[in-house]
Amino acid sequence: MWPKADTIIWLDPPLPILFWRVVKRAVKNLTQKTAICNENYETLRRLFGSKSIIYWLLRSYFRHRP
Repeated sequence: MWPKADTIIWLDPPLPILFWRVVKRAVKNLTQKTAICNENYETLRRLFGSKSIIYWLLRSYFRHRP
């Protein structure tokens, strides 16, 4: 597929927008008890722990920037 592509669109939203979206999703999953992965549920410990999606965003955002 990649050799046939003539255009690649790279989305690069700023950190505040990504942060807001991640926090909003995590809080929604926490308050609504939404199953996220393999019937796991968001908890306060997971929300602020070292394996949280918020922590992952902050770690990986600058690592993957050109």
